[in-house]
Amino acid sequence: MSKYKVFILDDVFPSYEREQAVFAGMDVQTVNLRVNMPDAELIAACKDADALMLNRPFHISRELIFGLPKLKVISIYGIGTDGIDIPAATERKIPVANLPGFCAEDVSEQAIMLLLAAARKLTAQNNRVKSREVGWTQVPFKPIYRLAGKTLGLVGLGNIGKAVAHKAQGLGMKILCYDPYLPPAVAASLDVELVGLQELFQRSDHISIHVGVTPETTGMVNASLLKLLKPTSVVVNTSRGKIMHQDDLVKALKEGWIGGAGLDVVREDPPSEETYATLIALPNVTITPHTAWYTEESVAILQTDCARNVALVLGGQRPMTTVNKQIYG
Repeated sequence: MSKYKVFILDDVFPSYEREQAVFAGMDVQTVNLRVNMPDAELIAACKDADALMLNRPFHISRELIFGLPKLKVISIYGIGTDGIDIPAATERKIPVANLPGFCAEDVSEQAIMLLLAAARKLTAQNNRVKSREVGWTQVPFKPIYRLAGKTLGLVGLGNIGKAVAHKAQGLGMKILCYDPYLPPAVAASLDVELVGLQELFQRSDHISIHVGVTPETTGMVNASLLKLLKPTSVVVNTSRGKIMHQDDLVKALKEGWIGGAGLDVVREDPPSEETYATLIALPNVTITPHTAWYTEESVAILQTDCARNVALVLGGQRPMTTVNKQIYG
């Protein structure tokens, strides 16, 4: 019998060779569970788990955390931990490890892509030309404005926000940012101006959102902020759909408060029929199916480093990143 048992709760990856490579030389047995189960069934299935490795969507409740007596670490394939009862894990002194930087380049590339596509009306041009609905002319798509010289407002300047700022500056854009937790010296070193949230929306030509879901950020981008934008503005969201008040966004797009939206996420994942009908169907919405994080390079980092966090804890060390770092005093 192996010394440690690691349960991988995932139905995404076709292979777990990268995880096995990390655990090579350790006395670890991995068990793959590719199904969602009620808490009682999951507790029974994972009763001797030393570690859980999780892919979204997940719900790790207090009951589950306290129902696994040997549990030593919860490691996330990704960034967001909003499906985990963090206070319960903290109470049991179980580190919750995530990977905040694993896809910064990938998400930032997609954010810029969505900004360019929405601002240059790429989807409309592509679809109408292919369908022969329009001739070889720019007239139906007027007006289109360049991004160079415009101001991009970033909501959040973490790993992804910083990468977006760097890429947008390469396009000749000025960067404003709202991030109450960012030291001003860091912003200054990146040539980014820190401003308040309302000022960000008043002064920006376009907005890109890069914050996690918390009670503070849920629904924070609402009608009162959207009304401050220009009617030519594009709002990009590659973070979490719940950060935007979706009904307000629909109204802003329909009534012309803003020019368009570039979205990788919506309120539900996957979208409801209502979201398809009210938001996704709008002609000024450019959307991708929550793929901003994905490249083959990011997947390799994701699988390797998620396992590495587990290996570190089982080896008596701290994970590379701990969400509830207060457990270490």
